Amino acid sequence: MKAVLASLFLALPALAGPLFTSAEREAIETFVQARFADRQGAIVIGILDRRESVFFAAGSLDNGKDAKPGPDTIFEMGSVTKTMTSLLALQMDRAGEVKLNGPVAHCLPAGMQVPEFKGVPITLRNLAAQDSGLPFNPDNFEPKRFPESYNAYTAKRLYEFLVGFRLTNAPGTRFQYSNTGMALLGHALGRAGGKSYDELIRERVARPLGIKDLWRTVPASEIHRLAQGHDQTGKPFPYLRLQVYAGAGNLKSTAREMLKYAAANLGFTESTLTQLIKRMHREWHRGKSVFGNTAMPWVDGGVYEPKGSRLLGHAGGTGGFSTFVGFDLKQRRGVVVLSSDRAVISSPIGWTILQGLPLTPRNTSVAVREVVGIGTGLALDEKTGWLKITIVFDESSAGRAGLQAGQLIKSINGQSVKGRTMPECLKMMGGQVGDEVRLEIVSNGGSQAVVLKRSRFLTAG
Repeated sequence: MKAVLASLFLALPALAGPLFTSAEREAIETFVQARFADRQGAIVIGILDRRESVFFAAGSLDNGKDAKPGPDTIFEMGSVTKTMTSLLALQMDRAGEVKLNGPVAHCLPAGMQVPEFKGVPITLRNLAAQDSGLPFNPDNFEPKRFPESYNAYTAKRLYEFLVGFRLTNAPGTRFQYSNTGMALLGHALGRAGGKSYDELIRERVARPLGIKDLWRTVPASEIHRLAQGHDQTGKPFPYLRLQVYAGAGNLKSTAREMLKYAAANLGFTESTLTQLIKRMHREWHRGKSVFGNTAMPWVDGGVYEPKGSRLLGHAGGTGGFSTFVGFDLKQRRGVVVLSSDRAVISSPIGWTILQGLPLTPRNTSVAVREVVGIGTGLALDEKTGWLKITIVFDESSAGRAGLQAGQLIKSINGQSVKGRTMPECLKMMGGQVGDEVRLEIVSNGGSQAVVLKRSRFLTAG
């Protein structure tokens, strides 16, 4: 399916940024067609710059209908939902219906016990910024029974979990990605607003942003546009039907509508939510985890940021879908990647497009990062007890020295690696940019000494 040109968004002259080039568009078109040439699922990618929005689609809806995937195909959005839950919290705070800095307990039934840390309560802001201290998932359901455990989880069971849980750090001190926290936030906002979570999202978030297709449950009249999700083996996977967990990941939408959301985050469209959206971009926590530096609750993923860029995004995943919404606040470009095949992970694809890097198999499997080291991936070799080089990054010191995957490292800085753990070996290679690392490389029955320098390089390929 050829790229579909969508209607232009309002572009403000002061926000001008670089346009997506024809070469970038052709690369995306080639990628989607090749990646989904023989798959049951579908992919839709939308890109946005100051001039226009463009969509690329391939694959199959696999829903018994004849329609092809496109900008109006409906996907499960997974955890992209969390960004809208946080935006709803800011909107209701401004409306005076809740207090963002107030304890979440004030929105729950009287007498409900919510964990505190040395008298410091969990606030709605903590939940919105993902630093409440609550865990990824509660301990009173079985996450391996997916999606049954998630679908069956009720407010009653969430309350039971909260009563027995103990925080290990003060709310607001550390980012901790938490389905539990977002589920609690969505539930608390519903109670405070006197409506269901999905009603509030459609009324307070979707409507002001001009987003039409956004549902917790897709109406019968629109089911024909809903893609069938597939697990990592390609088998059809059931849709989510979350209860109290809705605020953590139950919304469904399209690439067209999510690109409107990206446009609002870039400031290409104005609404009553514009100033609140800008507040959500503020950096709350800096970190070296997989999420990188975090906002509310947008993240930069710790990925490589080209000079003059500021990247933010959020990924989503359900049993049958993988999604990503991201944007570059300085270059003024946005990307949406929606996949109904869990074997195709959307976030590295989206980050790669925002970074302006080639859509290679490696770049679209794992997000490209800028790291410091000699430039190799390593594994312990069970046969010899030495280190085996598994990957060599081209622009690194190891790449320039001609090292290759499959070669073995016998010693580091004159010390044998035999009998050492991987963390111990990595520590032996540690240091600052410019520090030398001496390796004894074994290959083809011989050995050679190689001196490398630690440097900055991209994990691209």
